[in-house]
Amino acid sequence: MSIGPRDLPAHYPKLADCLVGTKDHPDPEIAYALATCSGYAYAHVNGVADTRMVATMMARMGLPENRCHAIELSIDSMYIDSTVFLVQSRDREVVILCYRGSEVFDLVDWLSDFDVEPEIYTFRFRGTEECADVHSGFFRSARAAYDDVVRVLKRAWRGQSVVEEEQEDDDRRDRLGRMKALYITGHSLGGAVGVLTAVLLKQDPDPEVREIASTLRAVYTYGQPMFGSPKFAAQCLQMDGFFDRNLIRYVHRRDVVPHVPPGETGRFRHFGQEWVYRPSGRGTGDRSPSQEWTPGTRRTGQANVIEFPLLPFFLDYTARRTPIGRTLISGWNRVAGTFDGRILGATERIPVVGPYLGLPFVYSMEDHAPHHYVAKLATPGVMNEFR
Repeated sequence: MSIGPRDLPAHYPKLADCLVGTKDHPDPEIAYALATCSGYAYAHVNGVADTRMVATMMARMGLPENRCHAIELSIDSMYIDSTVFLVQSRDREVVILCYRGSEVFDLVDWLSDFDVEPEIYTFRFRGTEECADVHSGFFRSARAAYDDVVRVLKRAWRGQSVVEEEQEDDDRRDRLGRMKALYITGHSLGGAVGVLTAVLLKQDPDPEVREIASTLRAVYTYGQPMFGSPKFAAQCLQMDGFFDRNLIRYVHRRDVVPHVPPGETGRFRHFGQEWVYRPSGRGTGDRSPSQEWTPGTRRTGQANVIEFPLLPFFLDYTARRTPIGRTLISGWNRVAGTFDGRILGATERIPVVGPYLGLPFVYSMEDHAPHHYVAKLATPGVMNEFR
């Protein structure tokens, strides 16, 4: 556990009020603060989640003296490696649930094993006869830590600190509030697990958990992969309108991860709002990079099996290490993007054309790195997450 510093300069001094009061999403300040939280959720010291780093960065965002608690669960034989940070504002009215993503090449190994079909879990929606499929790897990561997450969220709902070790008297607890606004966020795998956690909260039969779910204001994800079937996506959108309006997915340029799992492993579909970073390239003048995000005109579709394993990891990532490599990639992307976007006119790629058109640099692992999301979402006047 850690407590955030009290006297650091803050980007958004009224961030807690913004988190409680904002009704329309996405909000640029919230998007940047949660992207920063998701990026620094990768911090660890000697293999242990670094709550001090996360608490400090969220104090820099605008939550001084926040409480930060981490839940970690690792079961190698079941391919479960789940870490979640719970950040609670000083007045206890805001809680952020931030899931750490997978290390880049761990995620690649997991999702690019095409020798067998991925295991699928059938999810039953409460109060209906409807069932739908979800990727079992993502579901296990969400469900394995869920009970511990709920236990801590119940403390926040009752006006207690998320840090169980913190001693406090009844008078102090009475002076503070209790949770009014819950946000869930995560980069990469963490985004997918975060969305599934939001679904679990809304489907939980426990009345107290449903009260907690009623405080959920939004889910912000960055470079999130798909995890549910088209039917699962449709059921989530029909649930109460929340995921249609308040699930915000950011996709940076040609980030490959939002396009996986590949189509050959089964049918998966995104849902919620999608915002894509694709600057015009004609000069932005005084425009901030955060103003270059635009709503996706078409939902990001699945890559095919040939594009996914070859392109982003061996060619794109290594070629970008050199100036000539970056020049070649930029030129190829310009040609491929013109044909792909204007003639095909869809993010669902044609399997026969895709492998040849896509090679070698249509999708990018470099574009998936969390620092890109943090840098490109910085609001006007913000130079970086430190100041």
